[in-house]
Amino acid sequence: MSIRAVSWFVMLGVASPFACASRRAPSASISQNPETLQQLALEVAHSGMSQEQYASTMQAFENAVLETLEKQARAENKKLSPAFRRFLAEFTAQYASYETVCAWEAEFYASMFTAAEPREMAAYQRTEIYRKQVSLIPEMFQRQARWIQQVLEDHREEIKAKIAQAERDARLN
Repeated sequence: MSIRAVSWFVMLGVASPFACASRRAPSASISQNPETLQQLALEVAHSGMSQEQYASTMQAFENAVLETLEKQARAENKKLSPAFRRFLAEFTAQYASYETVCAWEAEFYASMFTAAEPREMAAYQRTEIYRKQVSLIPEMFQRQARWIQQVLEDHREEIKAKIAQAERDARLN
């Protein structure tokens, strides 16, 4: 696995917690049965940020990944393939669409929380401080990308050596 692949997966891991949202507030009349808990969880998954903010966040994620990979390619006297740009956009659209991620989040919430807890989450999501937090996610991605680039650059040789060793070890097994 190349440093390029490692950094892409690091960026994907950073992006994952900031997946989903819309402005629909959870209904206060939902009971505690599992079907309605799943429904409430889905409503909470939608209630954090608008679909436009989600799109902006995912675009910032894609840009951060591309910036990281382009910088690494330049350091290796290479150029990032336009095909990779298309792949990343297609991959994100197919596997990280707004509704796909919201559905995944809803399953997670329904399995980890009681019906009362997502209601509390929804109340927090309606606050100004939460809206500010969500509005800063694209900027946070850009800054994290620069930070990750610097860490990868500072430790490039160490990372290359560890990847090469892991590949050698895998061939022996």
